[in-house]
Amino acid sequence: MEKKENIKKDIFVKLSSIKNLPVMPDLAIDLMGYTIDDDTSIKELSAIISRDPALAAQILKVANSSFYALKRQVGSLEKAIIILGLREIKNLIFTLSIIKLFPKETNFCFDKVDFLKHSLITARTSDILTKKLQLKFEVSPFLAGLLHDIGKIFLDQNFHHEYNAIIEEAKKYNKNIFEVESSELGTDHAYIGSHIANVWNFPQELIDAIKFHHCIDKSNDNILLICVISISNLLSNLRNNWLVFPKYEVDFFDLTEWKILERNKMIEDFDIEKIIFEIDDEFKKSEDIANLYKGNYL
Repeated sequence: MEKKENIKKDIFVKLSSIKNLPVMPDLAIDLMGYTIDDDTSIKELSAIISRDPALAAQILKVANSSFYALKRQVGSLEKAIIILGLREIKNLIFTLSIIKLFPKETNFCFDKVDFLKHSLITARTSDILTKKLQLKFEVSPFLAGLLHDIGKIFLDQNFHHEYNAIIEEAKKYNKNIFEVESSELGTDHAYIGSHIANVWNFPQELIDAIKFHHCIDKSNDNILLICVISISNLLSNLRNNWLVFPKYEVDFFDLTEWKILERNKMIEDFDIEKIIFEIDDEFKKSEDIANLYKGNYL
């Protein structure tokens, strides 16, 4: 018990120090304020992105990769925005930003590419569910899905030995990592991720989506977004089983999140099998993107 309290204390000491927290690029934070419906000129958006020359260069490099299979090379940000669209450019910037959070030349308890795949599948699934459910959020469900596990990076890099032991215990005894974190650390990656999002001055909706994606029953606000992220995380787990213990089938119709959507009349005539088929397609895309980044940035 004393060891657990000491670790918990150390975690919160490090969380209170800005130097121990990952830094989200200012560009990504600024672009959170732009929605796809904004009457923002292409030149204005291009100027905003150009404030980070390294990130702008990466965007062009990825845009010209085989993944997008463009018929001609894109030589400017303005053309990339026109061809790929504002939503895809924003999601690309968010993805490149999360890659920047991985410290270079350091050991990880988990595979960075698998982490990225899981994050991308959750993010893209969040977009799919939001569209299918005809929901409108003030924040990006893609970004919420992309960052829902950001607390794991903090734990891995600041408490590497302890976190490796947690993963090994979950694997050996077929336990849920989230529950082992709570038992051994007195806190968990979701809470830590929400604290980091708060330091980044993220909107409360995003903070709540990260904080409660494993325990929706503890939240009173932003319930629908939390439902979307939670279900997307589960669907992603079904596809790549990244650090998922125990391995079991999920009865979506019995989920608290599903019942909340039912009560809000969000899932009338909702075809979960069709959604899973679409997610399978996104899974392949996410693998391709993660492998693209693996060779260049991870």
